[in-house]
Amino acid sequence: MTHAYTLQVIIIGGTAAYWLDPGRYVRVRDRITLKTPYGLAAPITVLETPSGLVGFTSRHGEGGLQRSARFVNHRANVWAAHRLGTRWMLSWNGVGSLHPDWAVRDLVVLSDVVDFTRGRVDTYCEGDTRESLWGQIGPAFAERPRRALIYSVTQHGITVHTEGVYACSEGPRLETAAEIRLFRQAGADVVGMTLCPEVWLARELGIGYGSLAYITNHATGIRPKAASGREFGPIVAETCFPILLRAAQDLTSAGEDPGHPVSHRPGD
Repeated sequence: MTHAYTLQVIIIGGTAAYWLDPGRYVRVRDRITLKTPYGLAAPITVLETPSGLVGFTSRHGEGGLQRSARFVNHRANVWAAHRLGTRWMLSWNGVGSLHPDWAVRDLVVLSDVVDFTRGRVDTYCEGDTRESLWGQIGPAFAERPRRALIYSVTQHGITVHTEGVYACSEGPRLETAAEIRLFRQAGADVVGMTLCPEVWLARELGIGYGSLAYITNHATGIRPKAASGREFGPIVAETCFPILLRAAQDLTSAGEDPGHPVSHRPGD
């Protein structure tokens, strides 16, 4: 099946994306919804930028929070991007800080991930056809989108940590203080619920993936509750979207290969 658009870059909106109107920032050309072998993908808004077309989708729904992290259909969303010819995927995620001195509203360009999820389908390979990815996974995040994100954040004058390890918990409940201590011992800097298996699925289809984390709060037990602010409102999306949009335009202009091996492309 062919589609009217080829979208080299797709932005996946996380926290508060469901309140965002991308038409405030750039011209909206179209809105499409793709059926995939894994169900209906989240609607994709096609944006016109000076560098070319960019896709935008909200993983948690539209007009309000419709699905929590555990119930996002990542396989459908990433597969839809693959069918549209996407080479780069950028996302933002609201996270809890595991460091007392990493403040609410700080940004983190993620450099690695520790996956503590369980029971989520993290591959397109099924049954007897499943192929081992262990020798091929390499870095979780592609360097080109990481550099594009770092450059874009610096242009916006916001405090940024240029490396950070994301611990992905199962949810939908928040983590206990003991779990947070475990995540810190594993080397994590921030914690969230949405990044996995999205990042693994993108890698499996050869899509270069980069992600920006917005610190919305301190994780359980990191700071006294009274001293730890919380920020979950529209400002998260309003801060992250322009940064990712700038990075997306840089990637669209670059025309470089994502550098991720494609281990399995089922049923093209």
